[in-house]
Amino acid sequence: MILDVEAPGLSAEEVELQVLMLLEADLLGRASHLESWAWPDSGRLVAYLEQGSSTEPPRTLLPEGVQVELQVLRQPEQRASLVFTDPEPDRARLSAEDVALQLRRTPCVHSVTVVGAQRGLTVSVDPARLAAHGLTFTEVLEDLAGEPWDKAVIRGVPLVDLATFEQAPQAPWVLYDGHPAVLLQILGQGCEDLDGLLAGVDGQLLPSGDGDVRVTGSRGEDLKRFADEARTQGSEHQLLVWDERRASLRVTTSEPGEVALALQRLADQSPGSEASVHGLPSIEVVLQGERGELQAASNMLRAQLEQLGRVDGGQVPLEPVVRVRTDREAAARYGVSTRDVVRVTQPQRLEQGTIALDGTWEHATVRSLGGPVPLRALADIELAAEPAELYRDNARPALILRVRTSDRAAVLQRIDGAELPPGVSARVPE
Repeated sequence: MILDVEAPGLSAEEVELQVLMLLEADLLGRASHLESWAWPDSGRLVAYLEQGSSTEPPRTLLPEGVQVELQVLRQPEQRASLVFTDPEPDRARLSAEDVALQLRRTPCVHSVTVVGAQRGLTVSVDPARLAAHGLTFTEVLEDLAGEPWDKAVIRGVPLVDLATFEQAPQAPWVLYDGHPAVLLQILGQGCEDLDGLLAGVDGQLLPSGDGDVRVTGSRGEDLKRFADEARTQGSEHQLLVWDERRASLRVTTSEPGEVALALQRLADQSPGSEASVHGLPSIEVVLQGERGELQAASNMLRAQLEQLGRVDGGQVPLEPVVRVRTDREAAARYGVSTRDVVRVTQPQRLEQGTIALDGTWEHATVRSLGGPVPLRALADIELAAEPAELYRDNARPALILRVRTSDRAAVLQRIDGAELPPGVSARVPE
């Protein structure tokens, strides 16, 4: 069972505390293992259900505005990917969508996701102009449905008088061998031969992934340098997928060890890079305990494990975010919901593209029954460094360290000799 969480306006810590922990408590009796990830505004929980357990979704009462999408996988799953390239990205997108339509009619195909080459308008609305006309961003969003944005009129005021327009690619973005591309991600359940099924459709079937080298990070621009380096090392293909928060590079090569070493050297020579290279021999160590104790325990254990080789991970990545703290009592007095406040401060993805208020919010207002209310009367807005990702293993906070060694016995020996804080445990998964 997979639960994908959308939690607009919540930090990763709030997603963990207010959403994931509640869902985990509901599933603990049915699952043999739980894994959870919390990100700003979203999260994911994977529950490996016991044989015969109910697949009913959790009935937990969640905070206002939080939505949960459920997937239940009842048969062995198969994953495959098709990539589409064309000098005209729009043509690649149309080809991918045609194939996606065919595949969705196939009984054993559970889901098909089209990623990349999506274009749309990016509209930046000026809050000062809105205020001058007595309008709110909520009214703009509600009056846009069904008509072209460049012709939209909000209470007699043309949208073009309130905003700037830019036609631009929309996230997520995909590069394949350095060229814009569209990726089709296919999940099958019970297919006898998914690769054989896909051999009869358009698009290039990507290799299964055995021996691939992967690089993850937070910035697509950073990982482009790693894709270029992989190309100079003679790798066959480089697939880069990224959005505003996360990036992933998959390198297909006949020499994964050499390419991984070259990419690791690039990471070592790049101060400030958050790229993590996967593909070299390594052993995972999972630390579990209270969130406040984990980082100190990780730092201490890292010092022991670094005697065996390079150690990656074991830290909570931070990212700069604009955080909106809604005053719920003030919002209640004005009859405004938390969701209304969040919509003002976050880009909204609609069918035609993305629309957002300009980041200078001193003139921003939120609609209420009594008329526009200044945003500053409803929320505090600040720039902060917050966790980009929090991981939980079996309903407990966790960190993962990766030791560049194949000597499992030596890793276990270092763990046994470490004096971990009370309540913190370490294990090496089989």
